[in-house]
Amino acid sequence: MKKLLLLAGILVVIAFGGCTQERQEEAPIGMAVEFNAHSACAYISQDKGWFEQEGLKLTSYESYATGMALASA
Repeated sequence: MKKLLLLAGILVVIAFGGCTQERQEEAPIGMAVEFNAHSACAYISQDKGWFEQEGLKLTSYESYATGMALASA
């Protein structure tokens, strides 16, 4: 019984310990997409400012005409 209580106590400390840590600053992100319908969500998110609302800092946003150009970049 003591081992079970000790284990439960450790799990509680671990769970709450993760919740009380300060949030670290997000790293800058560079994004490249192909200019087609597959990347529509990226274009919409950028246009509506959703990346910034979620704390993402896009340092570059490149669009390429073909998948081959995107892969070589």
